[in-house]
Amino acid sequence: MTRSRPRLYRTRETNDAPLRNALSARFLPALLILCFMIAAPAEARPVVVFLSDFGTTSEAPALCHGAILSVDPEIEVVDLTHAVRPFDIRQGAEILGRATTFPKGTVFFGVVDPGVGTARQAIAIRTKDGSFFVAPDNGLLSTVIRTRGIAAAVRIDPARVNPAWKPGTFDGRDLFAPAAAILASTHDLTRIGRSCDPSELLLLEPSTGGIIATDGSLEGTYTSTDDPYGNIWTDLDRATVLRAGLEVGTPLEITVGASHIRAPLVTAFGDTPPGQALAYFNSEDRLAFALNLGNLRDSLRVSEGSPVTVRRAETGR
Repeated sequence: MTRSRPRLYRTRETNDAPLRNALSARFLPALLILCFMIAAPAEARPVVVFLSDFGTTSEAPALCHGAILSVDPEIEVVDLTHAVRPFDIRQGAEILGRATTFPKGTVFFGVVDPGVGTARQAIAIRTKDGSFFVAPDNGLLSTVIRTRGIAAAVRIDPARVNPAWKPGTFDGRDLFAPAAAILASTHDLTRIGRSCDPSELLLLEPSTGGIIATDGSLEGTYTSTDDPYGNIWTDLDRATVLRAGLEVGTPLEITVGASHIRAPLVTAFGDTPPGQALAYFNSEDRLAFALNLGNLRDSLRVSEGSPVTVRRAETGR
């Protein structure tokens, strides 16, 4: 049996250049557009940062979120805190003043508003670094104004923000939230109010940073608690502490209210053994006290607002 040789076939030569050119002409523009869309950075969503003394057990913060999203569902709402002490405008002002990590163009709105429903005004400002703030004109923006400056200011006109608005007890939902949303979407202060003189805005008296008494001790106030750790924050700033001759490594005698402790001034919590009290400069460059791996506030049973005294500890005691 003879074995047949396989047949060899020559493929037909074709000129497909016209077809390729036609396809390129048809699809190349769409391909270029697609590539541009992939390479181009996405436009950032508008951001609203929300602070209040509403607490976290009621629906009030969520209703304010809803009022914002009803204006523009693309807005990203960030809750800075709703744990400001009730009616404590100064604490709210300090927290807003510390919110410096957000991008340019962010809109902040704060509601710590004991005067809601009264003749107090609602305001909005643009700071010199390009952020926006919406709040009652009661001093809540004091720290922001002093540290960031004002480029422009308006008094909010409710008719421009919410035509259905009327004086009541929930301006957070009915006025400030929609005003913040409009501002986040437009960055145009004139959309929500009329221009005003920034010097007319109410400012709280600035913190003194503590004082140095005639005996050389420091006198200040327990201003806030760094929860959940129970660290005690004071209004004694680094400059005042250093002027009193107290540097890192100095042993201190500390009185908070009626409680007394001895603690070294250190750089980090781990510079002391677990369970030992310590003093340190917090993220705001103010003197604070802690119990390493413990809760100093609960241990001392002290409360915010208590007077604080600090002095160099006597050696040998």
